[in-house]
Amino acid sequence: MQEHTIKKMIFLLAALALLTGCSTMSVKLGWVGNASPGHSEARFARFRGQEVYTVRLEDGESLVLRYSVELEEGSLELRVLDGEDGVVWREGFEAGGQGDARIAAADAGWYNLVVAGDDAAGSFDLFWSVD
Repeated sequence: MQEHTIKKMIFLLAALALLTGCSTMSVKLGWVGNASPGHSEARFARFRGQEVYTVRLEDGESLVLRYSVELEEGSLELRVLDGEDGVVWREGFEAGGQGDARIAAADAGWYNLVVAGDDAAGSFDLFWSVD
């Protein structure tokens, strides 16, 4: 092989290895869902990955959550992350459950509400507001 071709192959292999290592693969099979400000719901045959919703909180405000989860397989986790991706609150599910949470803002800023599925089959219904 020519040196030029070998260099191209090495570059492509290195790029592929880098992309594979950084992959945050998301899988949604049979996904039927709706999202609007303050509400998200979905049913799915298979969900691996994350759905992220961003909320701005000021000092003294709280993020109020109401959630319901039904799972046939896998697991699902709800998380609230601060602006530096630190976990402020989390609730995990391997079957089903419902609940309410009030998360006070430690600092003003943007917070991410994350629904993370790990080979989950089922549904979630999530409401949020700022109080």
